[in-house]
Amino acid sequence: MNRSINTFSPALCVALSGITFGTIGYFGVRLFQGGFLAHHMLFWRFLLASIFIFPFIKGYSSHTAISLKGLISCFFLGGIFYGLSTYCFFSSIPYIGSGVAMVIFYAFPVLVAFLSWGIDKKKLTAFETLAMCLIFPGIVLLSVTDTLEFDVYGIWIAIGSAFFYGIYFYASKRVSKNTPPLLASFMICLGNTFFFFLVCLYERDFRVPQTQYHWFQYVGFSFLGTVLPLWLLFIGLKKTNVTKAALISVLEPLSTVIIGIWILEETLSNQQIFGMVILLFAAIIVQFKESEMEVMK
Repeated sequence: MNRSINTFSPALCVALSGITFGTIGYFGVRLFQGGFLAHHMLFWRFLLASIFIFPFIKGYSSHTAISLKGLISCFFLGGIFYGLSTYCFFSSIPYIGSGVAMVIFYAFPVLVAFLSWGIDKKKLTAFETLAMCLIFPGIVLLSVTDTLEFDVYGIWIAIGSAFFYGIYFYASKRVSKNTPPLLASFMICLGNTFFFFLVCLYERDFRVPQTQYHWFQYVGFSFLGTVLPLWLLFIGLKKTNVTKAALISVLEPLSTVIIGIWILEETLSNQQIFGMVILLFAAIIVQFKESEMEVMK
């Protein structure tokens, strides 16, 4: 029983993080439809998320061991790598569609595994290797429809999104060791707020939401799609192998599809059902006890 709790509690946090991250598809679509561009949308997303978290970080007293280096790392980690990843992902959608963008983005666990292997000398287990091999076909079946959009510029932007997120995800594991999860989440959001404020200044284009409907979407985007998943991810990363965490996070597109069916009244094809089954299987098998038969020797 104790082994089960110790093994699955951090993994559950990472899984819930991926599931709540899946709400960004719904809120992003609604805000795009409202005429907001990626930099408008992401500035308000992270500004509101920072405001939500701020009252709760006042509880950290002087006796709490907090690394100033860790806080600064979180700020730049969010403002550079997470910010660029998010911006690239949403910017690629008009060129190649959300399905293809998602398929390319979820190549990031490969980069995480490579960094973990090259820097930390962590070898992939047989179960992790199998899960990684299943992710790509699962995402393709789940996300790609009959109408495919291929644009070289859009594809390169999506690759950039996966690249920057892979670095962010790997570095988050290191940062999480000495920084409380909520405080790390706050600094990530603050760094992104600053980054997208600079983007708005560069574009000379700044838009303030004018309706209750748009404010409601931004509040949901900030809390459900940002605060909760970031906080849960940092909790999970404290005790979870970073490669395993990256593989579990593929539950995000599952929740995106389910939200689309539930709220947007979209239909689910047999192909998508098969893709969901594959991804669920990949997320489950990576939880099994590590095999002695490791690969990448």
